[in-house]
Amino acid sequence: MSLPKIKYVLVVLETKKILCEYKEEELKNIQKKIRNILDNRVKPNETSSLTYDNNISIFYKNDGLITIVCSADLNYPSSTAFDFLNESVNSFRKQFKEDEIREAYSYSFNNSFKKQIKSLVSFYNNNLDSTDLTNLDRLKDSLLDSKYNLVETLQTLHLREERLSHSVEKAEELIDNTDELLINARKAKKAEISNSPYKILKSVIIIVFVVYCIMAIMCGGVRLSNCSI
Repeated sequence: MSLPKIKYVLVVLETKKILCEYKEEELKNIQKKIRNILDNRVKPNETSSLTYDNNISIFYKNDGLITIVCSADLNYPSSTAFDFLNESVNSFRKQFKEDEIREAYSYSFNNSFKKQIKSLVSFYNNNLDSTDLTNLDRLKDSLLDSKYNLVETLQTLHLREERLSHSVEKAEELIDNTDELLINARKAKKAEISNSPYKILKSVIIIVFVVYCIMAIMCGGVRLSNCSI
């Protein structure tokens, strides 16, 4: 795994005129991104940093006259970046007078200061604050652990939700079946109650008919002529 690096540096008069530019690596649209920060965020005598597009860190220091901005890998230690900015600002101000700086044309310090910037970038890229890196690694590990724990918790909750939903469906189905059984039982009971008199009458008629048939056989016909009362 390669170590994080400072990759781009701008020295700017106040927040407008570029005095010196150094590129450790080519970064797409980096000057446009830094211009946006200079125009909208940088304040006099301010030192700060921010994450841009979730893939680079940008650090800047303004001493009231110049602003030095550097972009670095996202996990570059902030303490090392601020040390680099402090030394760069001090070195530039010692080397050039204020009037010379104010009257300079754009990029007029490229030849006279770029080598020094390159040397500082090389030094700070190769002498990172190991404490910051260790803390950063610990923070990243902690965040990854938290992420994995969150994912696992969400998966468990989702599984429980599915099981609960299934249980609710089964309970509702059981309730529906129970209601249907109760309704059918009531109907059957009503039918049984309502049919009871008819069943008795039917039985009586059958018995009378059977008795009559027996008597007709024994008494010589349907008129029962051979039987006397």
